[in-house]
Amino acid sequence: MEFSGKPVPVDWDAAESWLGLPLPGDYKAIASAHGPLDIGEFVWLHVPCVEAGRFDWGEWVKQTRSVADAPPHLVPWGATRGGGYLFWDSSVDADPARWPVVGFGHDTGWHDYGTSLSGLLEEAVRTALPGLGLLPASARRTAFLPDARPWTPPSPVDSSPGRRRALAGGTGLATLRELVVPPAHPVLGERTWEWLYGELGTSLPADYVALMETYGSGTFAGWLRVWAPLDRTACWTCPRARSTATGSCGRSSPSTTRCRCGRSPAGSCRSATRSTATSSGGSRGASRTDGR
Repeated sequence: MEFSGKPVPVDWDAAESWLGLPLPGDYKAIASAHGPLDIGEFVWLHVPCVEAGRFDWGEWVKQTRSVADAPPHLVPWGATRGGGYLFWDSSVDADPARWPVVGFGHDTGWHDYGTSLSGLLEEAVRTALPGLGLLPASARRTAFLPDARPWTPPSPVDSSPGRRRALAGGTGLATLRELVVPPAHPVLGERTWEWLYGELGTSLPADYVALMETYGSGTFAGWLRVWAPLDRTACWTCPRARSTATGSCGRSSPSTTRCRCGRSPAGSCRSATRSTATSSGGSRGASRTDGR
């Protein structure tokens, strides 16, 4: 196989300590020499790296295990363009060099390839494999990670009394603040609440206003997007936008204000609000992404 990737420095001791398991030597050799890879234009081999707003290896490991409902002994290392995931089965042997690769697909279920990572790659360029097909013998840098940087483990989860109380059954904004550290400068937009109420023809719940003034726009835990309510380039106050699930009216706004993407009038592009920075929960172990 021909490799043309660009490596990202990896602290393997830190990565393995965070996982609680050693990693196979062939994987570490490929990752150290070539970095995150797009193999055969179908398989993404992920390595401990991070690119703001796009990828965090630690979060990817946790989310992949969750999506595939994988038991703890399965260690994810890759994904496919077909929506599948690739793991090692660490329960087979104490020696990671003997861990076989297993694959998971939502439509196909689980498949045991019965070979190591390097063995799988050698076989996949010679014959069509379940869930993978026949792969071209090429590997290049993952296109969506052009500026990947070294990954560092998150800070240990805070076990302070306040956090324990929050996890035990707290409610409301005070509890949320214990679990997710608010950003120093919440992003709301340039307008005022009075302007927004006028646009909507009604006020908004006090708990929502308090939440937004505490956290601003962004994404919680990688799945809940909260838009900037006072952003003058947003179109979600448009009646047509409010009738859709996306909050996008799908057509140009009567306003001549340009969208942040610079390509269309405000209201016609969902790129107006996007994630550009990560606010970490620090010692509390929670995170969210700010929208600026």
